[in-house]
Amino acid sequence: MKGLIKKDFLLIKSNLKSFIVIILVFTLFSMKGEGFDVSFILPFIAIMMFISTFSWDEFNNFNAYAITLPIGRRNIVKSKYISAIIFIAIDTIIGLIISYLTTILSKNIFDIEAILSNLFGTILGLSIILAIWLPIVYKFGVEKGRIMLFVGVFAIVFLCATLSKLFDFTSLINFLNSLDKVLFIAIPLASIAIMVISYLISVRIYLKKEF
Repeated sequence: MKGLIKKDFLLIKSNLKSFIVIILVFTLFSMKGEGFDVSFILPFIAIMMFISTFSWDEFNNFNAYAITLPIGRRNIVKSKYISAIIFIAIDTIIGLIISYLTTILSKNIFDIEAILSNLFGTILGLSIILAIWLPIVYKFGVEKGRIMLFVGVFAIVFLCATLSKLFDFTSLINFLNSLDKVLFIAIPLASIAIMVISYLISVRIYLKKEF
């Protein structure tokens, strides 16, 4: 399984230069105070890079080879989930470091609580997106999975925007803000639970899939 994870990192390596350029661009915007915070933008970039590994696997028909390995189909799926978590974790750490350095260099106040709140919300959002997308891509493939993900995210954004106009969520937002300390524990636990459920669904799909 370590070999499969290493393979994903080697695939990402081909996009490393582009990733560094993106980091530099967002770092400059952060220093100029343009409303960008790399601490939660980079995890989204990590997901886009991670999705590209599925495209490479599908293009090279890698799964037909992978299922012949003695590690079993469950571990093939597990390696993808572990790779995704590692990518997000690395980008999150890089984002926090850059966010801290840019704040110090621009002589602004480093509001760790605000950054962590945004970061945890981003991680939860990414966990939900991955948890939905991964079973879909295992079931329908990368291209259909991308389309369904785009449609799903657009539908969620549209629904949230519509509800925000119809209802006043000020009291709910204030209530959630009062639970900051609880949410710092609840969000990571919720993210783990969501990913575990998604993994179990993906395994069931992959066990029945023919290549």
